[in-house]
Amino acid sequence: MSYKKAAAIVMSAVMLAAAFPAGLAEHTGTAVEVEAADHGELVEFGTEGDFAYIEYSDGTIEISYYNGNATELVIPARVNGKQVTSVDIDMEDKGRISRVVIPEGVKEIGSACFNGFSGLENIVLPSTLTEIGEWAFGGCTSLTTFRIPDSVTMLGHGVFDGCLKLETINIPAGVTELSSYQFKGCSFRSITVPETVKRIGEGAFYECAALKSVTISDGVEEIGEVAFWGTGISSLTVPGSVKRIGSGAFSECRALETLTLASGVERIEDAAFGACSALKNVTIPGSVESIGENSFIECRALLNVTVQEGVKTIGSWAFSYCTSLVSISIPNSVSMMGYDILSGSSGNMVCNANSYAYEYAIRHGYIKVGQQPPIQRPVVTPPTVTPVTSFAKGQKVNVSGGNYVSLGDGKAAYASPVNKKAASATVADYIKVSGATYKVTQINAKAFSGCSKLKKITIKTKSLKKVGAKAFKGIHKKAKIKVPKAKLKAYKKLLKGKGQAKSVKI
Repeated sequence: MSYKKAAAIVMSAVMLAAAFPAGLAEHTGTAVEVEAADHGELVEFGTEGDFAYIEYSDGTIEISYYNGNATELVIPARVNGKQVTSVDIDMEDKGRISRVVIPEGVKEIGSACFNGFSGLENIVLPSTLTEIGEWAFGGCTSLTTFRIPDSVTMLGHGVFDGCLKLETINIPAGVTELSSYQFKGCSFRSITVPETVKRIGEGAFYECAALKSVTISDGVEEIGEVAFWGTGISSLTVPGSVKRIGSGAFSECRALETLTLASGVERIEDAAFGACSALKNVTIPGSVESIGENSFIECRALLNVTVQEGVKTIGSWAFSYCTSLVSISIPNSVSMMGYDILSGSSGNMVCNANSYAYEYAIRHGYIKVGQQPPIQRPVVTPPTVTPVTSFAKGQKVNVSGGNYVSLGDGKAAYASPVNKKAASATVADYIKVSGATYKVTQINAKAFSGCSKLKKITIKTKSLKKVGAKAFKGIHKKAKIKVPKAKLKAYKKLLKGKGQAKSVKI
């Protein structure tokens, strides 16, 4: 940043703090600096009525602060005789606002603009709006319905994260990606992802427990990690346009009974359908090249699995602890299977003589069936491998978008995010593995190393005792690390000098 720009920001903040004495100064610096980079040189920083605004050299006017006492927030259409084009507002006592009106002409709502407006029940948006920034409406716990204008083409990460009462939403045709944790914890009962959306991001519908019906249109190409984790869907069709189903994408969907995977799907990643305990029958199309580790682990109602000709790889424990399994059919095309894919499962492996699966069955003590009537195989317990469900010391597990390692004695360490390209990550307070609870007490060395797009890390655990060397090395230089309020002082000391840039805020 040039000296001239920095000086303008400092002077403007001083001027506005004098006009708005009620705690505004603490909100100015960072936001203005970021926007200045986006909109050019700062021309003016002023006030009009109860609002503060910023004018940039490209002619844009941004509303940046509100100092009034109204419960209905009406954004002015013009300030200083010029059109308002963006809103990135801050204010005290956000919870009192129940209604927001944004005028025509506004094109952008900034990051975290209305985040934490817990009393917001109604919002009017203009037809000129094209972008809603990340976490813009996060934590708006009174919102029940939201209409996104058709003009919107970009929705940021976590836009509606934590809108616990939000039941109705639309996805405009111009939106091509549902970003990470966009609708986390919302109360939708049904959702249709239109064909114009190409990617459903990490955790997009994470823990939307009320979600019973999902329609994924033909045109969607990727379903990200833990995208529908813990939802209440009972039936699912994945169209052939989807090439990748990410790790844990449908894990813990315990009401899921019917699954249809269309030909065209190419990758089913680790634990994609783990603990879908109502699922009864699965057919894996031949277009799938690989079935990941633990992909159907603990699907305890699963009766029959048909893997079609064309599939090449089945990961370790892929169908382990499927305690109702009758049979799994493995084609000749499979040339690689990980360790004990049926660990803890009943049932038979159906395969052809002289195939890789046949040799695998002999090596692991399975009864081979071929075209003969099914014969119950003996239960085989591997002597040197502890099942994932026991979570023994040193063992790794994927939970809610994060990789965790057992430390023993009911404790776990955060090892790394599942998706290194994610914009946000969460370190849980505790994790559950097969009903057992493990407190998260440690973040391992280099846990977030190389996560250059990571802008928000939320540390929920209040039991953190150790953070390894260079844990945050390589995260985005403007990242924010959110910690529990009661632990702020202690965690600032604990997290100091762990590889993050000095500009990273805790």
